[in-house]
Amino acid sequence: MINKKLSLAFLAVAALGLTACGGEPGSSPAGTSVDSSEAPTGPELTLWCTTLDDAFTKQMVTDFKAANPDYANYNIHVTANVAENEAQGKLHKDTTAAADVICMVDDNIRGAVAAKDLLALDDTTKTAIVASDGQEAVDAGSIGGTLYGYPYRADNAPLLIYNSKIFAAGDVVSFEKLFAAAQAAKTTVALDIGNGWYNPFMFWAGGGDFKIDADENIAANFANVDGCVTSATALFNLYGTYQDSWNITSDEGIIQAGFADGSIGAAFLWNNVAAIRAGMTDETVGTASDIKVTGWPTLSVGGKDVANTFFKGYKHYVIKSAIATDLIPAAKAFCAFATSEAEQDKRAADTTLAYGPSNLKSKAKDTAKNLEWGSVIMAADAAGHTRSQALTTNSSFWDPMAAFGTLIKNQSWGEFGTCKRAIQNIVSTTGWTSVTSI
Repeated sequence: MINKKLSLAFLAVAALGLTACGGEPGSSPAGTSVDSSEAPTGPELTLWCTTLDDAFTKQMVTDFKAANPDYANYNIHVTANVAENEAQGKLHKDTTAAADVICMVDDNIRGAVAAKDLLALDDTTKTAIVASDGQEAVDAGSIGGTLYGYPYRADNAPLLIYNSKIFAAGDVVSFEKLFAAAQAAKTTVALDIGNGWYNPFMFWAGGGDFKIDADENIAANFANVDGCVTSATALFNLYGTYQDSWNITSDEGIIQAGFADGSIGAAFLWNNVAAIRAGMTDETVGTASDIKVTGWPTLSVGGKDVANTFFKGYKHYVIKSAIATDLIPAAKAFCAFATSEAEQDKRAADTTLAYGPSNLKSKAKDTAKNLEWGSVIMAADAAGHTRSQALTTNSSFWDPMAAFGTLIKNQSWGEFGTCKRAIQNIVSTTGWTSVTSI
């Protein structure tokens, strides 16, 4: 009989949560002071953003005031640089000290709403954002049909980053060719199959799918789709063949160092391309210009090359529920400005940020279409090969998926005996429910 809860041994090897869902390197902890000298003496509206966004945000404050004279005397300033994937935890830890307006990755919104830490937006705002940024962007920032965030980015996804001095374009079209080329070149490919942000492709490739249902459980059809056993077994066998050329990590520091010394030639990772390029100083290994970005390769499943699907996340501006009532109009006006088509265009055009927009008109412009990272995601979107992380996962998702990936790493189905029973265990754990269709 499949256990309703994961065994202690099974959980002991599980990765803890999501490791790469949207922070930026160098983000400082909440409470870190950011210069606010020469600030106006009017009402104070505080902001959290990442370190990378800091300069852009300060300029945006200036532009907002120029465009909105009613708020020109407000002291609007950044009080801390906080990674978007850490925002919910830091907000809940001390809502009084937290900023009024916060940049937050979409999968943090669910927890923040459960803790009653976010201000709900009205239906008029929701309707307007559906028109400007699309239903998926709104759904990603909504819980129970209520919108809590203003979307401004739609490019939070893991893609394949590779050293073109090692891999030819033809090597990165399939997993089989990618790992064979890595083996021949005596390098490795970093793909964290022990992390639920990266490994769901093995079920999507077999026809599996999942979503958050009305009861806030993860409804998954894995156990009822025979193809999931076939695709997961294909990955099991692929790892068995190429494990010496397979680096199971998503640690950005390890990956950056690996690219720099040639021990890692390719990696599935969030957008850390700039940092990887910065470390490419040995011309015998490769230079910054040798680092390329592409979509996910195919996986051979039952003799067919199957296009792989991957998670995509949105980022939103949110307003804390503990904000002073008289500041709410200013906070909403600032969020609307910060997420507008014009500001999303600026982020896309900024060579430091190069953010993929969520705004539909921005996406249609050449600037967005030419983005190295965002354009790949938009192409996968158009082909139906992305899934919204916010609409499909909650805190119950990560440990079972990580533990299943660890079974593959260990090259044993362990106490379950077969791939099918190991899959049944995932959908039998607390917070999951097994369904026949999605």
